[in-house]
Amino acid sequence: MDFISRKNTRKYTSQPGDLVIGQVLGRQGDYYQIDINDRFTALLQYYDFEGATKRNRPHLETGSLIFAKVKSSNPCMNAVLTCSSSHNKKSWSSGEAEYGPLQKGYLSDCSVPLCQFLLSGPGKEFLSELGEVFKFELIVGYNGKLWVSAPSPMQTILLANTILKADTATQEELSSLLGKVKKLA
Repeated sequence: MDFISRKNTRKYTSQPGDLVIGQVLGRQGDYYQIDINDRFTALLQYYDFEGATKRNRPHLETGSLIFAKVKSSNPCMNAVLTCSSSHNKKSWSSGEAEYGPLQKGYLSDCSVPLCQFLLSGPGKEFLSELGEVFKFELIVGYNGKLWVSAPSPMQTILLANTILKADTATQEELSSLLGKVKKLA
C-alpha cells in the first residue's frame, strides 16, 4: 500500500456505530453537547453511560474529552452518542468501561484517512511494533481524532508525533521512523 496517497480529502460524516472522540462544549437540557468534527454538534444524554442513573452519573465539565459510539445519525440533525456497550457491562465509575470520559493523555487532530489506516492491517502492524518499544494506550476515533497516553509526558508526545508522521510516510519511511523511535527508547 502506498501511504503517500492518503490525504485529508473529506470531512468526517457520522454514521451509526462509529467510535468517536469528542470534546464537551456544554449542556442543553438532559444532554451534553459534544464536538465530534461533524456538521452539527452531537448529543449525549447525561445518564447514557454504562451503569449510570440520574443520581449516579459522570459530571462532565466543558472541555472534557469523551470516547463514545454514534447511536444514531442524520445528515440534517445532531448525531446522538452513547457510552453504553452491548458486550462490556463494567460500570463507568469503575474506570473499566469501554466508553466514557478520557483522563490525562494527549489529544491530536489528524486526517480521517490516517485513522482508517491505523484501524486497518498495515496500521495495526505499525502500532504493534510501536507497542514493542513503549507501553501506551491509544484510541483512534473515526472522526479524525487520536488520544494517546503513555507512562511519561515525553513518551506520550513522541508517540503522538510518530503516529501523526505515518500519515504521509512511505513503507520505507515508516521503517526508518520505527528505527529512530527504538533508538530513543
